[in-house]
Amino acid sequence: MLPNQFSIPGTQRTLTNHNSDDESSSDRAVSSRISRQGSFMSISRSMSYMSTDGEMDGAESDTSQANQTQLIQSNKRAKHWLYQWYDTEMRQGIKFYTCQQSSCKKRFKDPKGTTTGLKNHLIKHGINEQSSKDTPFPSQGLDRFLAPNPLVPQRFDQQLFRDKLALFITTASLPYTIAENPHFQAVLNMAQITPSLAHVKLPSDSTIPIDISRVYRGYEDRIRKLKWRVPFLGITAHWIDESWKQNSIVLDLKLLEGSYTGVNMTAAFTRVLEHWNLQEKPFFLTADNASNMKTMATELELELGSDVFDSKENRIPCIAHIINLTTQDILRGGLKAEARDSEEHMLDDRGDNMIGSGSAGKILQKLRKGIVTIRASPQREYTEGESSQPVRIIESRELILDTPTRWNSTYYMIARALVVKQAYNRTLRGIPELQKFELTDDEWQCLQKISELLFEFARLTPLISGESYPTMNLVITAYNRLLNVLEAHIEAWNDLSAAAKVGWVKLQGYYCKATGHVYAIATAMDLRFKYEWWEAENWDEYRSEAIELVNTTWDKYKPAFVPVQQAYDPDALIQRRPGRADQLAWYINAYTLDDPTSGHSNTIVLDYWRGEVNDWPQLKAMARTYLGVFKSQTFFIT
Repeated sequence: MLPNQFSIPGTQRTLTNHNSDDESSSDRAVSSRISRQGSFMSISRSMSYMSTDGEMDGAESDTSQANQTQLIQSNKRAKHWLYQWYDTEMRQGIKFYTCQQSSCKKRFKDPKGTTTGLKNHLIKHGINEQSSKDTPFPSQGLDRFLAPNPLVPQRFDQQLFRDKLALFITTASLPYTIAENPHFQAVLNMAQITPSLAHVKLPSDSTIPIDISRVYRGYEDRIRKLKWRVPFLGITAHWIDESWKQNSIVLDLKLLEGSYTGVNMTAAFTRVLEHWNLQEKPFFLTADNASNMKTMATELELELGSDVFDSKENRIPCIAHIINLTTQDILRGGLKAEARDSEEHMLDDRGDNMIGSGSAGKILQKLRKGIVTIRASPQREYTEGESSQPVRIIESRELILDTPTRWNSTYYMIARALVVKQAYNRTLRGIPELQKFELTDDEWQCLQKISELLFEFARLTPLISGESYPTMNLVITAYNRLLNVLEAHIEAWNDLSAAAKVGWVKLQGYYCKATGHVYAIATAMDLRFKYEWWEAENWDEYRSEAIELVNTTWDKYKPAFVPVQQAYDPDALIQRRPGRADQLAWYINAYTLDDPTSGHSNTIVLDYWRGEVNDWPQLKAMARTYLGVFKSQTFFIT
């Protein structure tokens, strides 16, 4: 069972299934509302259809009356104008209609009372009720428009050509710029040099998507074979404005002169700062943990000065990136079951070392191999219950395959498989060559434990990457929550203990570096935490360090204390009114939410500071600066 507070997106959908062999099936669609309970599917169908002998299915009617009804319907069809354009034949008691156009030969099942599909098909050929069999059968595709026609001039007319183009753009709802599209021009040029009109027959609407996929794969292969990369630097600025609204804007997507070196990135970055006149404004820089980013931070301090950018205090490692690195270490170093780059590589690998019961890593590999083979099999279908009717895999329940570049995709792969595990096993059981990938109950239980280990990583990644609320204040608590999860699995002494240990070592290494003043101030400026969070964790030493860091920074913001003359005020001896310099003390001593994880919106911090009394202008300025530090890869303006 997946944890209640986290749901997999896209798990419910209402579908209408169509028979792909019958173009008229839109008039006799089977409306199927799919409702899901656990890993089962219940399907309720509302269907009206005729049996092959002409009787209504389930109806108890007299045979002679049914035959008479069938005869009347046949006579009506024989008189209908569109049947003259189709050849008829019987196959296993079912009547089929085949288009008489030689280049078409589209076949339809007996429409059983509706002719919309047959009629719409003839309209594609330019045939209507007024058309006559004595006139030549209209041709299909591009030759239909280019073939000699007594109603069209046989010589080229520029005005008529433009009229036809305008009609084409209008009826197809295309942009006017289509005429300037080089690929559209190339299509016309290809039509001019074709050896015969048969070579340029326009494809059907079902063929075009296939062609698009084929062209895409061709470009994809060409890109993969390229030995060069285009280096660029994306810069996004984040800040909290005076109305306490979180803002973000893309400043630039800068091409680099050379490779991804720290020096090259510094040169591009400073040019962007100068363009926006920000080169003298202090800022924080959040980026990944690559060595070139460390070099860039050092170069920025030398270029701009430590008052604008301190390479140690103002460079913030991206915690979302750290979470992903930890997850990858758990899969690669702990379970020995990291995701593969492509499905083709997994299909080429017969995967014999992945089959059979064993370690958690082998079970994960077995699931991954089973998903790949199902996705590649022409028999991709689930069977529902004991019914012999197959239910095609639908998009909302499609099995997910993880990739090394998509964060938390392994968790989503396992979570989706757990939801449809019974259908997964039935599918493999029905394909002899895939039965070896069927998973036992114990193996499913092991996958459940892996998903529980990865769940918190998947849950915190989007939370810590939010753009509409502060995230810097969540970093320390996120670190500790993940470390607690890993420690619990280490102490469980099961198949995942070693993998959890690998993840703990990786995460702890980064957590030990999260000691800058920005972490302490952002946490303290969250009314849900303040200093009490460290106290609740019984970390008196770290609490004292946090208080010292906050106070040191507050000294730079708080106003100078000016004593008020109270010589003639008798209350001055027994009462002292707090001055503006005591804003921090007033805030710390005010109430703190009892349970910061009790479902409060992440915007509660912004709402609090937006509505707080205006007697704290300096404290608000400090809070706005440090709460605004963004924790995903970005550039932050103070």
